[in-house]
Amino acid sequence: MADARSLLHAACWTADFDDEGNPTGFWFSDECRRVLGFESGDDFPENSEKSDRFIAPDDLARINNEFRIAATEGGSYDVNYCVRRKDGRRMWVRAAAKFRRDEQGVARSCMGVFVDIDDAVKNQARQQQALEQALERADRANKVKTDFLHRMSHDMRTPLNCILGLLELCERNRDDKALVEENHGKMRTAARHLLSLIDDTLQASKLGEGELALVREPVDFAHLQADVDDIMQLLAAEAGVIMEGRQEEGGIAYRYVLGNELYLRQIFLNIYSNCIKYNRPGGKVITHVTSSELPDGKVLLR
Repeated sequence: MADARSLLHAACWTADFDDEGNPTGFWFSDECRRVLGFESGDDFPENSEKSDRFIAPDDLARINNEFRIAATEGGSYDVNYCVRRKDGRRMWVRAAAKFRRDEQGVARSCMGVFVDIDDAVKNQARQQQALEQALERADRANKVKTDFLHRMSHDMRTPLNCILGLLELCERNRDDKALVEENHGKMRTAARHLLSLIDDTLQASKLGEGELALVREPVDFAHLQADVDDIMQLLAAEAGVIMEGRQEEGGIAYRYVLGNELYLRQIFLNIYSNCIKYNRPGGKVITHVTSSELPDGKVLLR
């Protein structure tokens, strides 16, 4: 039995009760002392002392109540709680007890065991924390995907409305070949931008960690500005808003920049969309484009 208890790390203890069923003394085995951090009998409480000193304060009231109910009402006693070791460290144990009663059913003594379950409880807590963190990451990723798709669906309306408007304009002016050809070019620009948005939306793998991988590539700012003008001119005309562009003499001094062309174009389209949306019939949107070199070698576009 001693070998079995050692293998199970089960620490035995006993308690005696008075005529009212109150515990009057406890006895603890050597395994109990070892679990509680006592290598010998030194400084270990005498058998007549109560075991409250070993129970963590926040568990004491609950454990005493569980033990009293089991002793006086005949219920089972099988609980998990924290104990305080000699060195002050807290650890989890599982305790169970069997009561011996007299003919009137009054508890006279009990024999119990408690088992070190500290590693199991802490592993379970770590697993629970890992699950909660994984769920939080999944929720965050889903929110990012939802926000991204909502934003992209909104962004797609601008080039799509441009294409639809240009198609209608071509239908009304079929005989004006120059106008139709010009509109076809603008529709190609809007369609390419729309295709870029769709491709970006379909790359859902970018959203796995809640971040988008931005590409740094050479961008022709003058060409980018022309694309934006092609897409926005018709929308501005339908709203009765005039778009004007003004550049510094000699054009843009530094027309090539490093960035992500798709997102740069979308930033400008969103800005112009708001300028048109919150403008008034007969109003204007005036764009000033200047560029200058900063001391660190970077180029500032304004």
